[in-house]
Amino acid sequence: MRLYFGTYPHDIAEFPEEGIWYASLDASSAQITDLQQKVELSSPSFITWDRDHSSVIAVSENPEGELTELAVTDEELEIVARVSTRGAHPCHVIVAGGQAIVTNYGSGSVFSQQLPLTHDSQSASGRNFQQTGTGPVADRQEGPHAHFAGQLPGSQYVWVTDLGADRIFRYAISQDSNGAPNLDALGSAVEFPGGMGPRHIACGLNGHAYVVGELDGKVYTVAYSTADGSGQIVWDGLLLEDTEQEYWASHVELSADQERLYVALRGVDQVVVFDVVDDGSLRRIASAPVIGAWPRHFRVIEGTDALAGHDIIVVANQNSHTVDVLSFDATRREFSERTSVRLPSPACVLPIEA
Repeated sequence: MRLYFGTYPHDIAEFPEEGIWYASLDASSAQITDLQQKVELSSPSFITWDRDHSSVIAVSENPEGELTELAVTDEELEIVARVSTRGAHPCHVIVAGGQAIVTNYGSGSVFSQQLPLTHDSQSASGRNFQQTGTGPVADRQEGPHAHFAGQLPGSQYVWVTDLGADRIFRYAISQDSNGAPNLDALGSAVEFPGGMGPRHIACGLNGHAYVVGELDGKVYTVAYSTADGSGQIVWDGLLLEDTEQEYWASHVELSADQERLYVALRGVDQVVVFDVVDDGSLRRIASAPVIGAWPRHFRVIEGTDALAGHDIIVVANQNSHTVDVLSFDATRREFSERTSVRLPSPACVLPIEA
């Protein structure tokens, strides 16, 4: 298994440039090797694939956000084109319906742009949607903060979490009169209790989506409808209990078999795993500390050979400048720490499919 990593700016002498990095992961031993920078790029805090995996799509999380397309040839990356995201501090991007859908955290807006990018895309078909709303946490919810976009499985609907507005906004993928990709704003899909601060979503194939609250320390199960893109909260629970330490959830992801849900917690620097129950509830199985600090993002990868039956969790630790690899034995239901390597301010993990 091969991986790309998006990063944040840093001030570390051993890493003079910021950009996108590459590494190899041995899924039978959970060892990371061959770490190298592939391209210099400003603050590529989130990266994803285009439809056919021929290009990487990156957002640069700067005051004036940028969207960049990078062609991939034998794991090498070459910048093809870049455009403005028409907003501040974009922190997430997906590709859906032939377009990149970007969440601008700073300006609380959503930007969509037809792919592939070209040098004249700046004046082409991009659209910008301003979200609205506030919440009771004055220093974090003074206005809208779009944070994550995800397409509901088997549908044309896209959900966008807004940490500042305590809600999920609903969009629909469509085509314009010329058959080009388009995006339509449809208003609110889910409203959460005040001060929840929805951050990331893991969409299951069972009709349930799992949403973490960065500000209230909870995880919510939301039943979604592929018919109209609506959602209804059916369960919620604390990510951790019996702790006085502050923590802030970051990423959430399901195992490949959809039976376990993983959540990373900053502050306490842990990964928590839950059983997914048919009625929508979650049952905490275990938690484990990461080796580094401030786990911002992770990906769950199936183990092989000696680690068959394990989930391998590759964790990007922003503040310790490390990538950690943990494994979870689904049979014994326990974590084990594996390896840690140095990487400047990692923010995103992107597996490269063979």
